[in-house]
Amino acid sequence: MESSITLTARFEKKKFAVKVEAQTGGVASGGNEEAEAGSEITVTATANEGYEFTGWYEGSEKKSTEAVYTFTVE
Repeated sequence: MESSITLTARFEKKKFAVKVEAQTGGVASGGNEEAEAGSEITVTATANEGYEFTGWYEGSEKKSTEAVYTFTVE
């Protein structure tokens, strides 16, 4: 090397896609955005007449039984 150089390491928070889906019997809102790690997202489930909300799931794992659910993106 014939001269000095300066290298700068740059970082940005990871971003994750947060998607919500509803099965037949209701609607889901919130999410459906790209969120940075550490941010909070609130999602809401509303059951149609004749249906009952049973929970928020990630795959087969139940995350919450609350219709309005706030979680931290990790």
